[in-house]
Amino acid sequence: MSDGLSVHPPASPLYRVGRAPDPLAWPDWQYADPATATFGNRWDDPSGLYRVLYTSASRLGCYLECLSRYRPDPQVVAGLEAIKDNGELPPTAAAGIVPASWAKNRMIGRVDVAKGIFADVAASDSLGILNRQMAAVLIEFNLSELDAATIRLKAPRDFTQRVSRFVFEASTKSGDLFSGIYYRSRLGDDVENFALFEGPDRWVLENDVKQPIELDDPELIEAVRILGVAIGD
Repeated sequence: MSDGLSVHPPASPLYRVGRAPDPLAWPDWQYADPATATFGNRWDDPSGLYRVLYTSASRLGCYLECLSRYRPDPQVVAGLEAIKDNGELPPTAAAGIVPASWAKNRMIGRVDVAKGIFADVAASDSLGILNRQMAAVLIEFNLSELDAATIRLKAPRDFTQRVSRFVFEASTKSGDLFSGIYYRSRLGDDVENFALFEGPDRWVLENDVKQPIELDDPELIEAVRILGVAIGD
């Protein structure tokens, strides 16, 4: 099936933060949700037949995506700022602390993309195709249209997972299968991410390198600053 989805050239290298000892390993099926057959991520397969490896074109992008869950809730931040000096009482603990175990239990992987074709689902041509060919799905999710903002919504994940399945089953105008999805992060337009589909003959990766996460990594320090979090002792 040829859908004419817009294609984005692969970035090389790609980076991924994952659990030691292999941050580039596919997620283990035993951790998938039995009810949904997915791992709860944006581009997971709603049918539970293929896995997705989430990567970024920069180490900064990896750190931002992984640490964003530790950002303090805005209501908590506002509440702490409203607290006046409490005299002799101990100071209020800061919000947004990343456990030290986070870095100790994880590594960062780097891999070159020797071959790959990624669908740019937020490109205007792609959005036009998705609006037409996924019309029934839009109605199912009570969406009047699919635009660049909708495709980046944090929820509902089951909708973007349906988009993932559509791309997985599609092909380029020349008949090639897509390697995965290119998408800009909801955390910033400057963060470019690539979701790789599991499956033979979809991509060629080489020169993989796996390293421990160093707390003095400038990209990690920058991510911590942007998110307003801190890594605990």
